Amino acid sequence: MRLVYLSLAWVLGIYLGLRFAFPWSIVLILSGVSLFLIILSHRKKTLLWGGFCLILLVGAILRSQSVPIGDELESYRGLHELRGVVVADPDVRDFATILRLEVREIKLDGEWESVSGTARLNAPRFPGWETSRDFPFYRYGDLLQVKGNLESPRPPDEEGEFDFREYLARQGIHSIISRPREITLVAAGQGSKPMELIYRLRGSMSQALRKALPEPQCSLARAMLLGQRGSLSPEIRRHFSRTGTAHLLAISGVHMSIVAGIALSAGVWAFGRQRPTYLLLVLAMIWLYAMLSGMRPSAIRAATMGSLWLYADWIGRPRSAFTALTFAAAVMLAFNPLLLSDIGFQLSFAAMGGLVFLTPIFQDWGKKVFGNQEGEVSSIAGFVIGSCAVSLGAIFATLPLIAYYFGLISLVGLPATFLTLPAIPVIILTSALVGMVGIFAPAVAGILGWVSWLFATYVVEVVELFAAIPFAAVDIEIGAPGVAVYYGILMATVWLPGNWKRLIGNISKVASSAMPELVRNIPLRWIIPPLAVVATLIWIAALTVPDDRLQIFVLDVGQGDSILIQHSQPALLAEGLRLVW
Repeated sequence: MRLVYLSLAWVLGIYLGLRFAFPWSIVLILSGVSLFLIILSHRKKTLLWGGFCLILLVGAILRSQSVPIGDELESYRGLHELRGVVVADPDVRDFATILRLEVREIKLDGEWESVSGTARLNAPRFPGWETSRDFPFYRYGDLLQVKGNLESPRPPDEEGEFDFREYLARQGIHSIISRPREITLVAAGQGSKPMELIYRLRGSMSQALRKALPEPQCSLARAMLLGQRGSLSPEIRRHFSRTGTAHLLAISGVHMSIVAGIALSAGVWAFGRQRPTYLLLVLAMIWLYAMLSGMRPSAIRAATMGSLWLYADWIGRPRSAFTALTFAAAVMLAFNPLLLSDIGFQLSFAAMGGLVFLTPIFQDWGKKVFGNQEGEVSSIAGFVIGSCAVSLGAIFATLPLIAYYFGLISLVGLPATFLTLPAIPVIILTSALVGMVGIFAPAVAGILGWVSWLFATYVVEVVELFAAIPFAAVDIEIGAPGVAVYYGILMATVWLPGNWKRLIGNISKVASSAMPELVRNIPLRWIIPPLAVVATLIWIAALTVPDDRLQIFVLDVGQGDSILIQHSQPALLAEGLRLVW
């Protein structure tokens, strides 16, 4: 649990550093407290670990506030000529190819000058130069010379809309070139050689899948195997969203556990349980899968958790999924603190938290209801209970976040996930075989592709069937206080059953020593419910209290506009309006 406390301290520090502008005085005070606790650590180990937690908290605050806001390229706007290197695998869409361009030079007054920054380049799907390259024509490591308008990403027009500018800022991108006038390939092979080999293998497998499978089965296989979701049609995306199965399209812990299970079985079959040979094979496979997926945050998090699980199994110590989850979060936020505000990051960890804490509870309930007196169930019933428990754990954990960000809740998520989840391992395994074999023997890959096509078609048909139901999804709005209350109740529901007696005992000790004799005789069952209600009302009031910002609302009243102006201090508002008038 010590690693859990250290990881949570780091995550909390990242949140505080991003949320509040901490003055250096507070940081110095926290540093002094940490040093003082460590000096006193020879008395109690708790003080030592508390000091370490405070040190990590302070370090995380400093790390989050050290994230650069913008880059050098952001100061240049308008028509410019640039030279930069493609530093990520191109994202091929229907009408364009999205490139992450690390700009190195900019042409000013006819002279090339050094500049640093990253831009998002919306290149045409087909290049404008003569080339003998196979599709796709833009590749990782290409040095391109681009002429186009440098622009800043637009902020959302209305509150609650997707913030494209913030989305790019989390990736370190503050400039875009939407319609380049000229693109010239200057040189190739300017990137990292290992990553160039990985991306080349990824591209070859994608081409093999494209030749062996029709649409939309090909796009589904590429999304689950390689993380390439750009070619999915808007209709397919909408169907997965309405049915609550969109998480199956993003490479996450579910996909990584499938790959780890397949590799573990193959390693034990080939080498036996000789440590660490078969464990090293699994470790290599999950990180290869993460690299093939494009090293997306969800894949990195899942690979990190899988690595910790393998290490714990190797040294023979008890494994803790929650420890791996919190440590993976701390590691990822150390590299990029802005991930904490990423929607995908939050949904991914919420889903994994649901699998860790809620899924076992649902499994126990299922065994009690459908099992015999000893709680034993048949293999078929165990499979059904396990699949439903996994689905329910992920659904209940991500429900408020989906409602908060998207204003949508799927009512068919459980049956749709239950019916499609068993086909995912087959799609991943057969797609990998098709992709690898297709590089050397396209004809054989076409035959293997029939198996992958069969299961991919099954998933698409099931999702489309549930999406066609009129009440498959409902619109709902929930604010941040509602999300906080939901998770508070959920955590209390999970924690209280196993710790109720200990909680009552601790409250009794405090009550017997601190309360008067008259209050001491009142039963606790009469005290705790009112206190819980009061605490809930206080938290709701604290989370919904108005801020000091001036709020202006323009209302459409049919025959003109009505303006409502609100402020927490009416006197200041009235004085301000009087001065303006």
